[in-house]
Amino acid sequence: MILKLINRTFELCVVLLVLFCKPVSAEQIVQFVETTGRAVINDEESINNARRNALEDAIFLAVMHGGAKINGFSSVDKETNLTDHFTVRPAGKLLDYTILEEIIDGEHYKTTIRAAVGELNAPECSARSKAKITKYGAKFDFSSKVPAWLRQIATEVEEDLGHLLQDHPNATIKDVSPIKLRIRELKNVDAAFDYTALTRGRVRIGSGNFALVSSITMQVTKSKKNIETEEFLTFDINSKLHSGDDYSVVASANYELIVKLKSQTPWRSFDILGKRTRDQIKLSIKSGLDEHILELMDKVQCIPLSAKIKLRENRLIVDLGQSHGISTNSLAVSSGTTTPYSILYVTEVLADQSVVEPLNKSLEVSSLIGKTINFMESYQ
Repeated sequence: MILKLINRTFELCVVLLVLFCKPVSAEQIVQFVETTGRAVINDEESINNARRNALEDAIFLAVMHGGAKINGFSSVDKETNLTDHFTVRPAGKLLDYTILEEIIDGEHYKTTIRAAVGELNAPECSARSKAKITKYGAKFDFSSKVPAWLRQIATEVEEDLGHLLQDHPNATIKDVSPIKLRIRELKNVDAAFDYTALTRGRVRIGSGNFALVSSITMQVTKSKKNIETEEFLTFDINSKLHSGDDYSVVASANYELIVKLKSQTPWRSFDILGKRTRDQIKLSIKSGLDEHILELMDKVQCIPLSAKIKLRENRLIVDLGQSHGISTNSLAVSSGTTTPYSILYVTEVLADQSVVEPLNKSLEVSSLIGKTINFMESYQ
């Protein structure tokens, strides 16, 4: 009886742990540590070797600061002696570092570094606080059998998409419709020499922002079954978000609906009773617009916050700022040269622009110009 009671109590504890323990989310955690490595100088000719060894020692200590995993195993030799072996492996990775100080202290060469150690995991789709979206005019594609009143509903749908985006808490909308997005013209024409931009204005998308283009398609088809002929409307919306850098498609959402318009039989009274009104058809078409916008905005949250580094007034600049959720000391990462990554941090932030500096001060500024950096979601 006592044994059964103990087992039941254990099972209850397990259930409570499963119910109340929260899963640990994977974040991008980067630790900054300062370590000093030392190496013995045997003679004047060995200073370079000592310098390299001291740097390696400092890097090893920095990586070990991020934690370590110890694996062990036992072995038995021919004389049946049991020996334990242990392997120590760093839990984190060295992402980037900079040398703070190098000195010769007696018979030792000492090197002090500041290193970024950690793991760069995939973002959890919450880095963007606001998405700045410019809504261009939609593209319409109607089959010849689509009546005028249905085409008018398509125009209303385009307006409703803009209103739903304006009401979304994570979106800042600029509606420029009926202006169409002409990517080829925006790519090929320099804004400084663009006659249209200088006279009437041409809408361009800045770095970190998006252009929205929706394609609305309507087709009317007929299907005959025995003595009944049915007429259907196939309605489709495909909304695409283009990035402001190169106008490539970075996210899209699709909404498709098939609506029965009417049926024809030898009995006219049955046809009248079964026919749907225009208001009912309009309501059916618009019923999924909310979910369409929510799906699109969910995908926006997963788009990396990235920009290309530019040189302006001898400072490294990115066209992302406070309006994009960037703040002072925000961290960004790009591909490295001497290390796997180059870590950069924000020193000054404006509305749509930020000044960044590399962690490694020995890097040539020219090696960073034109590189794409991704801002991290979590840092410390």
